[in-house]
Amino acid sequence: YELCEDFAQMLVYKAKSRRWERGISEGDVLERMAQGLSASEVFSAAESQWVLRRLAELLGWSDPFA
Repeated sequence: YELCEDFAQMLVYKAKSRRWERGISEGDVLERMAQGLSASEVFSAAESQWVLRRLAELLGWSDPFA
């Protein structure tokens, strides 16, 4: 849990920056983050989903899996 929470917290700034820099939607940002997490060997699929949901929650964005 702590690793996933820390990672979600760490991604907040990056997600905000990506959205502003590229002018893309919240969903697009989360989709790109999901691609990066799926390529990682650190997180399982369930953990990646949790990180993305938590990231969306921290940002006040819609749940990407709802």
